[in-house]
Amino acid sequence: MESLDTRDLIAGIISGDKEAFSEFYNRNWEFLYQFAISRLKDTDEAKDVVQEIFVTAWLKKEQLESVENIRAYLLTMVKHETIRKISHALRLQEKITHYHEYVLPSFVLPDDHAAYKELVSILDREIENLPDRQREIYRLNKEQELSIQEIAAQLNLSSQTVKNQLGLAKKRLRTAASEAMLGLLFLMQ
Repeated sequence: MESLDTRDLIAGIISGDKEAFSEFYNRNWEFLYQFAISRLKDTDEAKDVVQEIFVTAWLKKEQLESVENIRAYLLTMVKHETIRKISHALRLQEKITHYHEYVLPSFVLPDDHAAYKELVSILDREIENLPDRQREIYRLNKEQELSIQEIAAQLNLSSQTVKNQLGLAKKRLRTAASEAMLGLLFLMQ
């Protein structure tokens, strides 16, 4: 398959040829990864970005036919996904800062840093104690801000299953937070 030119690979991909896609992947992965790593400075994040690009390329393979310069197209996809990742990280950091500065302190006395740390610790432990699939779904939704449909596609589950698991995780965490708050308030009196 090495002798195929890019147009032949694209034609094979569009017809669903997995070997053509594999060759396409092998020809472009390193180039895209190097670009992503140069922007993100994180190997796992860069690998995730490139993986997402190839998943998207496979899912939308029919669109590849109209692309004039496939490398430029893929690079543009990597740029957009990299920007999305950086933007998400910034939003997540802003949320964490907001919760640490404004929300969680309102639950404890201003001078009671031990109670604040205990609440955070309880919630972290409760997240870790969720069943594996529930924890994975919860983190994809809350930390990566993926929608129910995106999670379902990524994990090869039905949207209803993801919705149910997310609901159970949130209910369990709300209960744990309520119990922790009651305990902390009782101890502070």
